[in-house]
Amino acid sequence: MSAHDTPSAEPAAIANAADVMPGSPSAPPVPEALDLLGQLFRRARETPVRPWLHQTVAGDRQAWTWGEAADEIARMASALRALGFPAGSRICISGRNTAHWVMADLAILLAGHVPVGLYPRQSADNTRYVIEHAQARAVFLGPAQDAAVTASAVPEDVITIGLPYPDVPATRMQWSEMIATQSPLQREQAPPADTLALLLYTSGTSGRPKGVMLTYANIAFTARHALAHVFRPEGPQRLLSYLPLAHAQERLTCESLSLLVGAEIHFLEKIEALGATLADVQPTFFTAGPPVYARMQAAILQRLPQPRLSMLLALPVVGGLLRRKLRARLGLRDARLCIVGGAPMPAATFEWFATLGIHVRQGYGSTENCGYVSCNLPGAARIGSVGRPLPGAEVRIADDGEIQCRHAGTMIGYFRDPVRSREAMTDDGYFRTGDAGHFDADGFLYVDGRLGDRIALADGSVFAPNAIEAAFAHPWIEHACVVGQGLARPVIVIAPTMAGRQAAAEAFDAVVARGFDVIDPGVPQAHRPACALLASEAWLPDNGFVTPTMKLRRATVEAEYGERALGALASGARGLLRAVPPGTQA
Repeated sequence: MSAHDTPSAEPAAIANAADVMPGSPSAPPVPEALDLLGQLFRRARETPVRPWLHQTVAGDRQAWTWGEAADEIARMASALRALGFPAGSRICISGRNTAHWVMADLAILLAGHVPVGLYPRQSADNTRYVIEHAQARAVFLGPAQDAAVTASAVPEDVITIGLPYPDVPATRMQWSEMIATQSPLQREQAPPADTLALLLYTSGTSGRPKGVMLTYANIAFTARHALAHVFRPEGPQRLLSYLPLAHAQERLTCESLSLLVGAEIHFLEKIEALGATLADVQPTFFTAGPPVYARMQAAILQRLPQPRLSMLLALPVVGGLLRRKLRARLGLRDARLCIVGGAPMPAATFEWFATLGIHVRQGYGSTENCGYVSCNLPGAARIGSVGRPLPGAEVRIADDGEIQCRHAGTMIGYFRDPVRSREAMTDDGYFRTGDAGHFDADGFLYVDGRLGDRIALADGSVFAPNAIEAAFAHPWIEHACVVGQGLARPVIVIAPTMAGRQAAAEAFDAVVARGFDVIDPGVPQAHRPACALLASEAWLPDNGFVTPTMKLRRATVEAEYGERALGALASGARGLLRAVPPGTQA
């Protein structure tokens, strides 16, 4: 569909290895402008006293300049070298996003090892699995609500290193003590481009997490193209780091972007303060999932109901002043680019933000292809789509409807999993995304949901639930999930947001009823939900209904609510049911 670079090599070669070796000496080095560590030390030399990392701890604001951070990173790299691990050893990092999470990540790279992020709020079983599967030699333990759970999952023979924060569990070694006894490690040269740089574990929506291997060349390709065609940074840049750094999106569009363009990073201390922190930081680039944008919208409408907002925005002078004030209150006053990803966002939400002068762009990508596939861009945007394929990315639709992508940023495989590495790629080098999709006549790509999410009813008909679920998007609804494998009709399960749980029952019921009314007319009657069930608890990573990145685990929802859906169908229920006895008949 578009111009492309040389496709990535067959991934199976390195995926067979139990240990990861350094890159080939004959491989070219990473280009200087795209060398993350090179850019770190260049900025430390040229602007040593310029603030870079901003961290709030218990209400106390702290900042590290480029020079200060580079010094700590280089000293920790020396300390890691002194531990005597073989080159390319895996070292994990846990905890919420902090300045020292980023410093640990870069110190691991500088020492010649491979960083592995651990998701907060995942089960101890999954955490232990990742540590053991990665064959980690050490784990940096950072502050988190579940820090004790993470610490309990670390095997006894793995070294623990505590990041310098007050609420970190006891560890064998401490960051502050380690850097105090070391001289800064001097970097010799940029690594060969084919050296493994990151091992990123997926959040595990359908099973055990997979370790995605990205090389310096993968990152350099993506950075070069994304800077030229998506971000296009101009002037000083500020970023807010709040999405998990263990995830590819935050690692690449926050940490890596910061190094390449010299952006300040401000770290969110607690999720409850996201709105206030956004308003304080005013980032120049912002990315979020649809629920975050929905909460931002709800926060405004709670103070200023839609009829009054629409009336004020229509006034010539007042409307302009109000738009500027609301953009500042949302924290998006200076945002030159706002991206939404991870799931489709309703057209009404895009349109609502546009009335404030905020043009949110839907993008599409996955960890395996460095998040670089397609995106709506200024002058080339279509609501409902994920944009046209980006320059350098070849995208096609396979015979079974699967979206497949090929470019030089594609992973080299899944760590220690040659079978799934081969299954993930076609013979001609395209990554199998597992997503169903289609192009329109103008080349815009549409994602129709996961191939594995399709629901098969008792009559044998099969359909994708995503369009139905999208109809129920509302600031009061956190998740809407269709269940009904093997049933006569599907049922939709509604998980409210905090605002939804606090709303009057009659008002919330009306929101759900509206969802039924706006389901696409093209959806056959047999595929429309017969009724809705109200989720009996919040869906959190802790109880397994969503991943640490808040993606639905559909199998868990189906297992928990399938019998209740059967009971609702047997009773002939309609509308929203707040309590349903388990069914015993088809």
